[in-house]
Amino acid sequence: MTLSKKNRHSTTNQNGLTDKQELFLVRILQALEDNSYDTPDPKELAQELGVPVQSVAGMLKLAEKKGLIVAVSEDVLYTPKQLEAMRSTLRDTFGETHFSLSQARDLFKTTRRYMAPLLDYFDAESITVRTEEGRTISAEPLPRGVPMTRTQETSSPPESEGFKIP
Repeated sequence: MTLSKKNRHSTTNQNGLTDKQELFLVRILQALEDNSYDTPDPKELAQELGVPVQSVAGMLKLAEKKGLIVAVSEDVLYTPKQLEAMRSTLRDTFGETHFSLSQARDLFKTTRRYMAPLLDYFDAESITVRTEEGRTISAEPLPRGVPMTRTQETSSPPESEGFKIP
């Protein structure tokens, strides 16, 4: 479909976003993935992208609803790809042995600001199991291809089906 300059930003795609909004979403996702483990919070994202924080906050809510990001805390955001990479790294490094928050923090060369909510999220999703000795990786690995998303309270199907980012 060819759009004239006049109509270029007023049409929506199958995702319900204008081309401009989809491009903005792609920029946000790229900014998160560019920062590996120390992802920018919404305010930092807004500064990095040169846009109002309200614009970033709105797009982050949409991205989370679509399953494109996971908020492990209010200010710590990851893509499912990043979460899977960190889960795999923990499994490959620690196997069945116990590990502490500080060991995980050192492994990823990050701070408690990121690691504490990440491990709390992994505990809540049964990816890790917290015991008196520390944490271990769950014996039941997440099946390949199943995205990690915060547990939904409803049993309705995810709304992310069919949402594609170029």
